[in-house]
Amino acid sequence: MVPAGPLPELLAAYRRRYPDEPDAARLERFLARQIDFEDLVEELRDWLDPREYAPAESIAGSPAARDGPQLLLSGRASAYGATGTRLYQ
Repeated sequence: MVPAGPLPELLAAYRRRYPDEPDAARLERFLARQIDFEDLVEELRDWLDPREYAPAESIAGSPAARDGPQLLLSGRASAYGATGTRLYQ
């Protein structure tokens, strides 16, 4: 049985990205990258202004979007073209 939570989902994503690596190597690689990422976010904390958005809320029209680039730490964001076609997610 696979436990519920973010780790199995992240491991599944790594299995798709690195299909030839054994699971232990994938997990070790993921954990090392996660530690590096968390260290980076901690170093940037003095320059970051945390904000939360509701599901489906538009970031483009918010005052935060005019403040400069945004760092997405969790969740998902999509970019849409003028015709409403999703360009990126």
